[in-house]
Amino acid sequence: MSLRKNPNIIYFILVNLAFSFGNAISSPAREQEYTDGIVAVVNDEVITVYDVAEYNAEFERNLKKSIAGLDLDDTAKHQKLVNEINVHRIKAAHNLVNEKLIYAEFKTKGYQFPEELVDKRIDSIVMSYTGGDRGKFEEMLLESNTSITKFREKIKRKLAVDLLINQSIDRNIKISPYEVETYYKENIDKYSEPSRVLLQIIMVIPDELNNREEFEKRVKTISDEIKNGVDFSELAKQYSHDPSKKNGGELGWLDKSDIRIEFKDALGEIKKGAVSDHLILNGSTYFVKVADLTEGITHPVGDVYDEIKKNLYRTAKKKRYESYIEELRSKAYIRIFFQE
Repeated sequence: MSLRKNPNIIYFILVNLAFSFGNAISSPAREQEYTDGIVAVVNDEVITVYDVAEYNAEFERNLKKSIAGLDLDDTAKHQKLVNEINVHRIKAAHNLVNEKLIYAEFKTKGYQFPEELVDKRIDSIVMSYTGGDRGKFEEMLLESNTSITKFREKIKRKLAVDLLINQSIDRNIKISPYEVETYYKENIDKYSEPSRVLLQIIMVIPDELNNREEFEKRVKTISDEIKNGVDFSELAKQYSHDPSKKNGGELGWLDKSDIRIEFKDALGEIKKGAVSDHLILNGSTYFVKVADLTEGITHPVGDVYDEIKKNLYRTAKKKRYESYIEELRSKAYIRIFFQE
């Protein structure tokens, strides 16, 4: 049976679990507070509100750390955080549905794996959290309202899900050199860096001077001093009417293609150190200098091959996973008791 939504049975809005920030963000609340809320049914298995809160606990713990010191009396901030929790809990609910579908398929196919794999995974987790102190780890589990037996079952299920995903999806994905090279050619702009130019200008506005004769005299003085090797930055600070004068006339780095056509024409060849003759635009006179220049480069396919291959692999895996889940959903009984 395909997935069905029935919001009229239980209008379970996960945002209502986001509640007061003192309790629910810190950890999944006590199990007895949650297990009576049903989020979804997958075949003959139930997903409860507690399952979702537990699944999402790490995110919510990190969120609690990130909001330390924030004024949660601010309604807008509070609502934003509540919404963020809601989005993640809805995502967690869907992930749990998918995991149950995959685990059911694992059992249907009769797959098995040695218990030693479970032991190794648990040992690795114990080492990560408590430096190998199993007693301390079990105490942590008890504080989280679970036991080592329940934890072992969860690890076993997770391993089963991971193994079946690997068997059904990951192992079948092959990215060929042809695919990598085709993607590279079709997206060459992603792996190219344009030429960049650092321009400086001096702008002289006639209206800022007393008369035309003084204006022309100022332009000639600037032109002569540039030819005599006077520092362009100092001339900009002294004579320019453009706001960039405080930075020595620097306009910042620009893509070569973004330079005004009039500046390009005045400069002729765009090379470091090039200075234009005076240029009249909209009644003002400009002097333009190429203060610095970086040549554009295109990274060869060999330099970005691994990056492209990984991206193509991730894209292919996502598509195959979505297709695989849809296939499993089409032959399962699923009932959702929340609205998004």
